[in-house]
Amino acid sequence: MRELRPAGRGAAGEGDTLGSAGRPLRAGWRVPGLGGRPGIVALLIVLLGFFITKYLARAVLIAGVTAGIEYSKALSELVRVLLFVLVFAMALEELAIAPRVVLAAFVIFFGAIGAAAAVAFGLAGRDYARRAVDYLLSRHEGDDIDQL
Repeated sequence: MRELRPAGRGAAGEGDTLGSAGRPLRAGWRVPGLGGRPGIVALLIVLLGFFITKYLARAVLIAGVTAGIEYSKALSELVRVLLFVLVFAMALEELAIAPRVVLAAFVIFFGAIGAAAAVAFGLAGRDYARRAVDYLLSRHEGDDIDQL
């Protein structure tokens, strides 16, 4: 009977775990023909991610200009930076360079962006919300409370 050992301490190698069939499994991707070399896979992730990021940023720019958005160039640059951060985090994860630190930094970065967007939307929408509530209340001013 095979002895079960914690991940990273077995015959499967550092960072490997044994799957259900007893074969080693890695957390990273396996690309056929590369022999599981994480450096080459990470390079492929960065190169492919660079081109996809560039394409999507260009698409956002074209869509923004077509829609008449004033800050379409800034929005395009924001998309480019955010996607490249995602690609860079994926490459670092593949290289297994401090995966917990990369995950924590990634979560903090996108959490801060989400919080900033929520605050900006809340502050910008305050006047609109006030007008909408005033409009709804003015429609029902003469109504009896039982009718509501």
